[in-house]
Amino acid sequence: MVNADISFRIVSLQVGLATEMALPTGGTMRSAICKEPVHGPVRLGPVGLDGDEQANRKHHGGPDKAVCCFPIEHYPAVEAILDRQICAGAFGENFTTQGLTESDICMATAMRLRMSFSRSASPANRAQRLATAGTPRICHDKWSTWAYPGWYLRVLRGGMVAAGMTLRLRSRPNPGWTVSRLNSLRYGHQASRSELHAACDLDRLSESWRKHFSTRLAADN
Repeated sequence: MVNADISFRIVSLQVGLATEMALPTGGTMRSAICKEPVHGPVRLGPVGLDGDEQANRKHHGGPDKAVCCFPIEHYPAVEAILDRQICAGAFGENFTTQGLTESDICMATAMRLRMSFSRSASPANRAQRLATAGTPRICHDKWSTWAYPGWYLRVLRGGMVAAGMTLRLRSRPNPGWTVSRLNSLRYGHQASRSELHAACDLDRLSESWRKHFSTRLAADN
């Protein structure tokens, strides 16, 4: 089921409330993507971390998207795209992680504190936050490839979490269904009916993604 040595570390932990964020093209947008690091333990419950908020609950937050994770391993590549350094939490993630990427995290992976992966994260607002007045289009085009999605965790049993904590994987029941594969199936143009059926049957897949795959199956009939 799992190699006992598989684990990842929370390099930085962030929370934030919804505020009006200035857009590089002018105007503002209400968003909670601008999160700040927390130094010390934070309580983690079924819908996320104490002190964290989502501006648009239709598309963000809830049990299937309680915690957003983004691996620090991607930071150098994105900094190269932006030609500047960025700080932890720049992608609106709650956990800036180290040790695993989208190619390692699998569907229904469970870990200490009983969290499990439910779906990849969406970069919808990240381009807006990271862009500058001179480069909004470049940032949007780079993010539209979905090369660096990160992932969401569902909280099965909460507790206290903090930056510096190491989380060890307790089970990895679907090693063939990584974040990378699901993301490719979700946003790619080609998918077999057998793959879509298999994705729909995955335990603990978020309901929004299950509905998406089911709709594509129905459309192919």
